[in-house]
Amino acid sequence: MPTFLGLQDAVHSSYLAVDFFFCLSGFVVAFAYEQRLRDGLGLAAFLSARLIRLYPVYLLATVVGLGFVLQGYPFHSISFGLARFLLLIAGAFLMLPVHGRPSPLLYPLDFPAWSLFFELCANAAFAVLIAKGWASRKVLLATSILSLVALLFWKNQGHPLGAIGWESTAPSFFFGFPRVALSFALGVGTLYLYKTRASQTWNSVFQRIISLAVALSVLCILFAPFSFMRTENFNLFAISILFPVLVYLGARVNIPASLHGICEFLGKTSYPLYLLHIFFVQPLSSASFERYAVSHSIMARITSICVVLIALVVSYVVARFYETPVRELLTRAYNKHRKAPSLQSSPINTKANVETAL
Repeated sequence: MPTFLGLQDAVHSSYLAVDFFFCLSGFVVAFAYEQRLRDGLGLAAFLSARLIRLYPVYLLATVVGLGFVLQGYPFHSISFGLARFLLLIAGAFLMLPVHGRPSPLLYPLDFPAWSLFFELCANAAFAVLIAKGWASRKVLLATSILSLVALLFWKNQGHPLGAIGWESTAPSFFFGFPRVALSFALGVGTLYLYKTRASQTWNSVFQRIISLAVALSVLCILFAPFSFMRTENFNLFAISILFPVLVYLGARVNIPASLHGICEFLGKTSYPLYLLHIFFVQPLSSASFERYAVSHSIMARITSICVVLIALVVSYVVARFYETPVRELLTRAYNKHRKAPSLQSSPINTKANVETAL
């Protein structure tokens, strides 16, 4: 984030948005897929559905990042030979991480994509546990405790939680697994708790109060306006306690019809914005723009606001006119591929149809 904006401290804990996403993902994926997995949706079909959901925008962001590099833009200081560069490109298109030098990032062409790798690993582990009949509350509790212990060990070694997962070093990479496992398992556990009280209802006024409180709480945690919220202990508390509570409360409320439009816009925009925002922020963080901001602070602020608005518009356009059509096309193609051999052997298991799972 550009220093001239005076927001360096304000976004101190913004990295926790990834952990909130992991927790929310555990809740949503279990809600959408657990019963289907128990009813016969195989691991291959499940992962295909997840890739159809995640890969189109990831591919676009990777191509954009590659364009930055090929144009000679000093994007995260990538500088290495042709063979290594071709290996990087091959790995990027396969959604595989890059370890070690010459880049300090796990996904040099699109930095935020590191979380998708760990998300898919958590998804696969969840599907295997369901298939093996091991997805019990005891397993979720044990996973959460062991992951929390691992993160405590990382923190007590003097490492910041925000450095886990995205760096190409071996420690950062390997500790990415307990990072996602903790939040994802807590998200699944939150769903199980929600199901035990799903029949309980709150009146509309209380629901609106709760929905506003949840939104403000998440923003407060990410922006960390108070000093005690900028400590590693509080961040770990937010990951392990506050986020599951907020996901649970958010699931219990019904959004008023008047807000459906804005919620739909934010929902469609959030994923493309997450993967593409780095290409908008990076130029604003350049040394040349920093120098310009020193002598033209007002124009620099206006420019930054305009860039944010442009990023939102571009993300929505990507979601509506690229992501949605491509996902629908891939879903139809996959289902057609699955149905062809099934017609020759046994009736189609409609519960294993990826189109119903997306």
